[in-house]
Parts: sequence; structure tokens; C-alpha cells
Amino acid sequence: MRSLVLMLITVNLTCAQSTEIGDANVDRILEEFKSSSWAERSSAFDEATRLIGSHSLNRENGDKLRVGLIGLLSTENTEARTKRGVGRKLPGSAKKDLDKSAQSEERSEYYGDLIGAVADFNDARAIPALLGATATGGMASRSVAGFGKTGLDVVLVQITAHDPALAGGAVFVLRDMLEFRTVNDAASLNRIKNGLRLALARPELAVREPAIFAIEFLADREDFVPLLRLISDNDPIKIDGLTPNDSEDGGQFYPVRRDARILLNKIATHEAPVIDQGAN
Repeated sequence: MRSLVLMLITVNLTCAQSTEIGDANVDRILEEFKSSSWAERSSAFDEATRLIGSHSLNRENGDKLRVGLIGLLSTENTEARTKRGVGRKLPGSAKKDLDKSAQSEERSEYYGDLIGAVADFNDARAIPALLGATATGGMASRSVAGFGKTGLDVVLVQITAHDPALAGGAVFVLRDMLEFRTVNDAASLNRIKNGLRLALARPELAVREPAIFAIEFLADREDFVPLLRLISDNDPIKIDGLTPNDSEDGGQFYPVRRDARILLNKIATHEAPVIDQGAN
């Protein structure tokens, strides 16, 4: 019995020491998240996820680190936008941080892992940061869609973003909300329909095309038939050098016209929506 008691005391002391060591590192890690070097931020991210996964933090410091990771994702989103030529450069960022190393597989992997980690928090405080990452693909958009009506306001606002990639990402979130039925009430569905009309009024392919994909998942998609017919005849976006796979448009390739025609045919034949998460 005495040996068991001593063992339990030793285990408790070891856990307490581990917690103290983990907690002592939190403020340093949070400072490293602010580094001008993405490699240093990546290293701090790795350390943070190890600490969170080890459960060696008290509740307060665990939450501080999660909030810090959400902020780190916002930082990386800004860097990604800068590489696309949109937005201001971060203070202190060196030009070398935007050269070949910025395009490396290692950095892309870090960014993807960060998005996945923040998405796994299932924390509504992360919605803006995740929404800012929707240009990267389905993981971020599905995560925001999972919050349903809670995330709808910021998604609709992002459709008006200056950056077409962000606006298009927001449209993909709307599609995921419809596909996975995370938004079901009539008022919210009506707001989504208005958001899709707003997206179709923008000039960019990156926004207009995903709006067509999203309309497919509306229960009352027939309401869009007049607009889809207009788009199928008159959409101005043409891609030179590509040949359409039908005989429409005089042999010129108008992708949104083509997508509108495909959807009109599905509506006419009552074809069910196709679930294709690889689309974004």
C-alpha cells in the first residue's frame, strides 16, 4: 500500500511539473507566432500543437494557445493574400519571405496543417480566420459551413471582398451549407439566395462559377431559371485557347455559360445534385 501511495505521489508531482513547464512556454510561443519568419512561426505552431495534444496545460493557458493559433491562421492568410498580390505586406516581413521559399512544399504543408488544427477546435471564434482561408480549398469552407447560421453573416459579407479568391471561397461555403444542410430555416436560405445573386453580379470567374455550383443544391433552384437562361446566352467571361465540348457559342469557350446550360438541363430533367467535394 505504501508503495502505491508513493507511486501516486510521484505521478502527481511529475504531472504537476509537466504542467508547469508547459504553461511556462505559452507566452514565449505566442511571441514566436508574431515572428516575421514563416519558418519560426511554423516551429512555434509545431510546439503549440504538441503542448495542446499532451494535455499538459492548465485550462487558461490551453485556451490562450488556441486563441493564439487562430490569430496565427489570420497572419498566414494575410501572407497568402500578399503572395497573390492582394492586401498590404505585414510589418517586418522580409522580401525573402515571399520568394521561392514562400512557394515551398514545406510552407504549404505547414499552412494546411494550421488550417486543419484550427478547424478541429470547432470554435466559433475561429470562423473569420477559417473564412479567410477558404481560397485554399474544401477543408476551410466545410469547417465554416459546419457552424451553420452562426457563420452566415460573415460569409455573406465576404462575398463583397475585393479579393476574388476570398469572395469565391465564401460562395463555396454557401454551397457547402446547402449541400450538407447546415442551414435550413427559410429566412437564412433566402439570404443565401440573395448572396448567390450578388455573386453572379460580380465580374470575376472565380466568383461567378462557384455560384452556379451552389445553386444546384437549392431545393427551389427553379427560381433561378430565368437568370440562368440569361447567363447561358450572354455571360461575358471567355477563356481564349480552349475549345468547348459542345457546339454552342460559335466554338468559343465561355465557362459560366456552359455551367449555366448544364444546370438548366439538370433542373429540366430533375437530376439530383452531384456531390463533388473536389470541386473546390
